[in-house]
Amino acid sequence: MKNKADQKTSISSQTTTKRIMDESIKLFARKGYAATSVKDISTAAGVNIAAVNYHFESKENLYRQLLNKFAETGITKIQQILKPPRNVDEFKVRLELFLNSGIDHIVECPDLPRMLMKNIDLMPQLSEETFHKTFEQFHHVMVAFFESAQKNGIVRKELDHKLIAQFLDNQMFALIHKAAIERTLKKDIDDPKFRKKWLDQTLDLFLNGALEK
Repeated sequence: MKNKADQKTSISSQTTTKRIMDESIKLFARKGYAATSVKDISTAAGVNIAAVNYHFESKENLYRQLLNKFAETGITKIQQILKPPRNVDEFKVRLELFLNSGIDHIVECPDLPRMLMKNIDLMPQLSEETFHKTFEQFHHVMVAFFESAQKNGIVRKELDHKLIAQFLDNQMFALIHKAAIERTLKKDIDDPKFRKKWLDQTLDLFLNGALEK
């Protein structure tokens, strides 16, 4: 059992780690990976360079951990949401939950989309494993969801479930890209009218072309 001194040290370490990660996301989003130095990160987080190196070893490993955190959180959420639908109503509900979850993720961490888009060309080189884990696994979960919907007679048989998943991938990617280049989008997403319009039109365009008549 940890004594009070150990507990305080553990809490302090967790706080420092979180502060470094939070500030580095902002810097990577604004300046880009290459233009951000460990000194920039340490100054923004209010710690010394040694603390950054102690907790993350290097700037590259810090960036990799940010991607890992994004991947683990996102994959867990969509695996819970996109379970095989048994009927049309459940299909619609799960699809709407998935889209809402994507918007929530952008609202909760608005700098993350900007960081991803700012450094997207570097991701495979910086962390190929995480890059594939994030985007390929997202896609595989969606493909499995639409494939199960086809087997249950919900989605038209003649459609390619992989292309359906790609269509939805592109829609979410477009929203992330928009959030990355428009600073005002966070307010728009927080606006119930904008959110409802985006959800309604995305679902309408998607469902009217995908559902079995």
